[in-house]
Amino acid sequence: EMFHIGSRISGLCKEKKLIEALRLYNPMINQTIDPSEVTRVTLCYEFCEIDDSERANDILERLDKKLWTRTVTTLIRKLCCAGKVEMASLFFTKLLDKKPVVDRVTLAAFKTACYDNHKYELFSMFSDRCSQIESVKDAE
Repeated sequence: EMFHIGSRISGLCKEKKLIEALRLYNPMINQTIDPSEVTRVTLCYEFCEIDDSERANDILERLDKKLWTRTVTTLIRKLCCAGKVEMASLFFTKLLDKKPVVDRVTLAAFKTACYDNHKYELFSMFSDRCSQIESVKDAE
């Protein structure tokens, strides 16, 4: 059942019927059923594609911490691959706010996307923030 709902949500997302997809997704969350990572990322990513990061964030905020972290890191990587660096930076900021240590793969994807899109200052800002976090961690 859940697999079929997830497939329907993905299909609706591909057709850009995001409100219909949300109508299927929301009852799953309300019933404390965890949609698959593919479903979560697809729905958030498609909202980011239409520059609706607020809606994507609303979807994310309803997840528990572990699912939130997994979904956000995957979303950041996917946005980076698509060259949506500014959108990725919004979620990277939220990730650093909640989880100060970022995995190397996500950091590398973000760095590569920043450099490929000539956003050197943007990466530098995040790099400085990560360094500050590491310095505080080392001092403790």
